[in-house]
Amino acid sequence: MVINWYPGHMAKAKRQITEQLKLIDVVIEVLDARIPYSSRNPDISSFVKDKHHIIVLNKADLADCTITDEWEKMYKDKYGIEAVSVNAVNGDGIKGLLQYLREVRDEISGIRAKKGLLARPVRVMVLGIPNVGKSKLINRIAGINKARVENRPGVTHSLSWLRLKNNIELMDTPGLLWPKQNDRNVGINLALTGTINPNIVDVYELSLHLINKLLEIKPAAFVDRYAVSDSKVPEDVFFDIADKRGCKLKGGEIDFERTSKLILNDFQTGKLGRISLERPEWF
Repeated sequence: MVINWYPGHMAKAKRQITEQLKLIDVVIEVLDARIPYSSRNPDISSFVKDKHHIIVLNKADLADCTITDEWEKMYKDKYGIEAVSVNAVNGDGIKGLLQYLREVRDEISGIRAKKGLLARPVRVMVLGIPNVGKSKLINRIAGINKARVENRPGVTHSLSWLRLKNNIELMDTPGLLWPKQNDRNVGINLALTGTINPNIVDVYELSLHLINKLLEIKPAAFVDRYAVSDSKVPEDVFFDIADKRGCKLKGGEIDFERTSKLILNDFQTGKLGRISLERPEWF
C-alpha cells in the first residue's frame, strides 16, 4: 500500500510558514503519541533551527503511557528537546506546556530588559501534520473555543494569530505533510490514525494491516473487544468480527466496508485500548 496525499494548500502554507518564522520565538511541534516517528514531518526540523522547541505528544490518552514516557525521555536525552504528553480534549498535561511557555517568555523579557527594551508577547508557532490535534491544543491553551476543530485531516488551511492574556501569542498553522511518503510503514500508520484522507485508501486492506499489527503487539485487543477467537490469521479475525457484529449484506455476505470502518474507528477512538504503534528503540 503506497499512500501519498499532499493537497495544494500545503505547499502554499509551507511558504507562508517559512516567511513568518522570523517573528517566532517558540515552535510547538505536535505529534500523535501513538505514532511519534510517523507523525513527525521531517521538514519541520529545518524550520526550528535556533528557536525554542518543545514536542507535544498529543492524544496521549489513546497511547500506551509507558511507551509515551519512553518517547519523552528519548527526545530529551538524545536530541535535547523538551517533550510533554497531553490530552488536548480534557487538558491533561497542559499545565506543563504552559509552564514551559511562561519560562521562555520570562527569559526573553529578561534579555530585552538588559538591552533597555520593553517586554513583548512571546510568539509561538504550532506545527504538525494534519489531524494531530493542533487546533484542539490551541483552544485548550487559550481556554476558549477559538480555532476551528473537526476530526478530519486538512481542516485548517491558513495561518492565524491568537493573543492570550498571559502575554503569549499563538499562531495556528495548517497541517503539513511532506510531498512523498517513501516509507511504506509511515504511510500506513498515518492512514491508521486518520491523518490521511480516508477516501484515498482501501479500508479493507488497511484494516488487515491493523489486525496484523495488533496481533503482534496486543493480541488480546480483539478478544476483549469483540469476543472473537484468538486466531493469528488476520483474515480469520476480520471475518469473525464481521460475524459477531452482524456486518452482513442482505444476502448474508460479509460487508467488507462496514466491518473495516468499524475496526478502524474502534482503534482510532481508543475502544481497543491504549495502543502505541511505535516504540523509540525501533528507530
